[in-house]
Amino acid sequence: MAQMLADGLSDSTATRVRATLSVALNQAMRDLGLPRNVASLAKVPKSDRPAFTREVVTPDQARTIVGAFEGHRLQPLVMFSLATGVRQGELLALRWGDIDLASRTVTIRHAVDVQNRKRVLARPKSSRSQRLLRLPELAIAALQLRRQQEEQDWLLAGERWRDLRLVFPNRTGGIRTGEQVTKVSRPR
Repeated sequence: MAQMLADGLSDSTATRVRATLSVALNQAMRDLGLPRNVASLAKVPKSDRPAFTREVVTPDQARTIVGAFEGHRLQPLVMFSLATGVRQGELLALRWGDIDLASRTVTIRHAVDVQNRKRVLARPKSSRSQRLLRLPELAIAALQLRRQQEEQDWLLAGERWRDLRLVFPNRTGGIRTGEQVTKVSRPR
């Protein structure tokens, strides 16, 4: 276990490896008469690495990012993401009915999930992920910009438009893939 930590693995990874080995050895004790589970005796040594810290985008960095996406189709999505910190799966599952512009709030109710090779809207994995967020001015501006884009998208998609009422859909109104957000070659 000390070697795993020395090789750069995290405490939690080393603990999971030990737990998996312990389960296997317990089974071997029952099935094969193994006299002892030595994995259960091992303790995970603490690493010298600092605990996980979150990196926060500074206001200057946020302005630079938004500026880089000026005029790009993903501009409203990037603005909303920066303003709210919503996870990508939640962002792509966001529906217009989740937004209350009068009270300047958004309710996170869904996340995109893949089931049987199809993207679907599903409940977030934990109940704490369902939450109400206040919308700062940048998020409101992003939603207004997205409404303008949506009208253009409807016209361009024509009969192919799927009206799922998503805030950030793909070009035909369907659920956007994460790769359509993260694999952008360059803003245009």
